[in-house]
Amino acid sequence: MKHRIVKLGFRREAARTASPNGDLGSSRSKDDRAVNVQHVVALLVLLLPVSVVGQTAFNWGTPTTATGDSDVSIAGSLVWAYAFASPSPYTVNGVTFSQFGVSDLSTAPVSFSNETVWDYDTNPTGMGFDSVFDGGDFPFLDLSENYQGLLTSAVSWSMQTIRVTFTGLNAGGNYLVQLWVNDSRNIVDVEYRTQSLIDGFSNTVQLAFNSVNVMHGVGQFTNATFVAGPSGEAYFDIQPGTGYEPPAQINAMQLRLVAVPEPAVFSVSVGVMAIAALAIHRRGR
Repeated sequence: MKHRIVKLGFRREAARTASPNGDLGSSRSKDDRAVNVQHVVALLVLLLPVSVVGQTAFNWGTPTTATGDSDVSIAGSLVWAYAFASPSPYTVNGVTFSQFGVSDLSTAPVSFSNETVWDYDTNPTGMGFDSVFDGGDFPFLDLSENYQGLLTSAVSWSMQTIRVTFTGLNAGGNYLVQLWVNDSRNIVDVEYRTQSLIDGFSNTVQLAFNSVNVMHGVGQFTNATFVAGPSGEAYFDIQPGTGYEPPAQINAMQLRLVAVPEPAVFSVSVGVMAIAALAIHRRGR
């Protein structure tokens, strides 16, 4: 877990006054002590992980074109892996991506800001579950059969920004999330679609639905690491980008725990707070 460390200088401004016996002494006003308290509070905030004091920061990896089964990470331990709208589970590089359909919306440890299923007449901006994104030709067919299956189905929202929320996380745990987007169909202008993943600090990465911009091309994935905050939740947004009527879309996603939370990290923070409190007490006497 990374911490930001800064040095704060505490300026001691004492007014020299004459005591009754003629000696020079020092006195501090309550305002001076209040300013020093504010400095200590600022130091404590900077020592704590970002995810503890605010929104979780995602460290997005470089967008990578899908090329082979080894794309799928096996770091740490699997928390869950989903093949969205898939008719069957797929195992790629030893990781089994379970089917994720409409019935999973109420129970899965990942949720979306719009979970109303798409309907042409009543809800054209809802979430769609489709299995139509295969290419049927090369370079899509260069992938293994299971990898092709994983990228053939997706959940999507037409031209909407969607918030993806993870729940049930271990506070302080170090996680890795992988997300794939793909559209290999032989449809004009679809190959130019993009979307952006954005966290609460505006850290962002852009993924292409078809990174080679040719018919039957393949999309991209990204690896992102983050540290779960005390709430056990984390979220990011998917924002449609360029191309013809770009949706927010997820073909597949997995979450892995790469490092168990260390109680010592939180103990250090508590220790720093105790030392700072003692310092404030002594300075106020």
